[in-house]
Amino acid sequence: MNSLSKLQILMSVFLLLFLLAVVVNVLLILPAIVILFLEFTLSNKLLRKERPEDWKNYLMLFLGYQILVAALIIGIMALLGGGSLLSSGPDMGLDKLYNVMILMLFILVVVALLQIVVRRKYTYGEILFSTAGWAGVKIETDLFSKVKASNYAVCNPRKLKLSKDDRVRVKVDKKPFSASFPSEIDYIQK
Repeated sequence: MNSLSKLQILMSVFLLLFLLAVVVNVLLILPAIVILFLEFTLSNKLLRKERPEDWKNYLMLFLGYQILVAALIIGIMALLGGGSLLSSGPDMGLDKLYNVMILMLFILVVVALLQIVVRRKYTYGEILFSTAGWAGVKIETDLFSKVKASNYAVCNPRKLKLSKDDRVRVKVDKKPFSASFPSEIDYIQK
């Protein structure tokens, strides 16, 4: 399991604990804070080592999502009058449900805009082998460029002198309604 997967699991645990702290018992916020601290530690150690160019961006992206979801939880609870989310008592009027749906729609729009803003046309990888015009590049899953983890054959149009294990930036081509794929080496990371 890579560090991004571990970070996603910690993020899910934090959000679950935060929801339970708001709905069930406020003391559950303490383990949620511990999980948040573990996220920072993980990103500082493992993610920094695996993705030296992007670890801060990933950390900010995950924290942004967590803040949005936490705001959604708090907003829903405030709109419902502080009762339990599972209650269907008299506090659950049609006007409150309408407000909750507007809040959820707002959060979805912000998440969609965040996806557009963080989308990029390059990714990073390590050289496996190279020839005059082509190179084999190992690329890990990249959330920003929407590239899946695999080994790719990419073009080396500038005829850069590449060695095994060099860290390179690779341009990404994307087609509508399909996954992105690496196409050519942009430059060598130093």
